[in-house]
Amino acid sequence: MRKFEIFKKKYYCAGCGRVKSDALYIHKGAALCADCAKKVEFTHKRDTFPATKHIDFVVSPMFYTGTARRLLLDLKFHDCRVNSEILNNLAAEFMEDFYIFSGFDFAVPVPLSRERMCERGFNQSEPLAYWLERLTGAKADTELIKRVRSTKRQSRLSGLERINNVKGAFEASDRARGKKIIIADDICTTGSTIEACAEALAAAGAVQIAAFTYAIHKEKERKRYIQLLRVPNPES
Repeated sequence: MRKFEIFKKKYYCAGCGRVKSDALYIHKGAALCADCAKKVEFTHKRDTFPATKHIDFVVSPMFYTGTARRLLLDLKFHDCRVNSEILNNLAAEFMEDFYIFSGFDFAVPVPLSRERMCERGFNQSEPLAYWLERLTGAKADTELIKRVRSTKRQSRLSGLERINNVKGAFEASDRARGKKIIIADDICTTGSTIEACAEALAAAGAVQIAAFTYAIHKEKERKRYIQLLRVPNPES
């Protein structure tokens, strides 16, 4: 080992949990090492994912695999808030010269229930909304959508159960009328949560609704879930 390598600054890798010196996407002492950065699977640049009934398009820079999955799980369930900045840096790389959100008015995070907020202490989608404000100029607004009833954990439900679980769970302010709105969420699995938010925004008069998530499940799963979103609610 060369002498200067002993004094080379080292960082905690949020991907593998090791202390490394080959750091990328550095933020407050945390980063990704080169190996973990290679395991981030980006989606196709300047591509969007299929729309749902009330959402025109979805932008997701990463697939929910490998390093991105680890970062999101630790952010969501282990209070690793620094991961949001690392994810923002990864997303910024993807969004360079991609101006699809030009002219949008608001970026709104999916609201948590009171129970989830008490458990986690923060809403993991809020930092994303504020990052979108810096990126696009769409004002971050944490009050535009409100959750009006508690729901079960989406991760424990099947596709159709997820749709029914969040149906009617949100209401939107009249300030949405005539506005173009980006819904911000951490992961798009079935799309049922962002679709439920979009339905509330559309009812309040929003003229265009899109969504941005850090990550999305693989395309073959996404296509299957999109079909589920178009199946009528059997209880309605």
